Amino acid sequence: MGTLVEGGGLVLRSVEYIGAHPAAPNELTGIDIVFGDEGVTFSRRNERLGSISWPRVGELSAFSETTPRTVSFPAVLCFGLWAFLFKQGGRRVVLRIGDRQGEWLFDVPGIKVRELCDGLAKIRAQHNIEPV
Repeated sequence: MGTLVEGGGLVLRSVEYIGAHPAAPNELTGIDIVFGDEGVTFSRRNERLGSISWPRVGELSAFSETTPRTVSFPAVLCFGLWAFLFKQGGRRVVLRIGDRQGEWLFDVPGIKVRELCDGLAKIRAQHNIEPV
């Protein structure tokens, strides 16, 4: 899961915040999440967006979900109404980080849910976070 960084922490690069937390209601793309010694840090383009210290992290989990089937604009241009026969949909891996105020949900591309779950299990064990 991720890449090793200084201090032995892990980082997930270019994830997308998909909402749910009252402190940040808008979606954001290109987020880096660093699991460091002090807690979880969120940044984008070298700008620190925020962090959650380990004592405040109540949940750390991952799951996969089915995304809605949609029709792309280029497909409609090329195929007209036939494009609706070729709707695109799929699955995405979602990282859930819970704190006292709510849940932070992130779409993590390029990783399998099992791989992310295994990495999170190590982080939970290291910081005494109970599994959900």
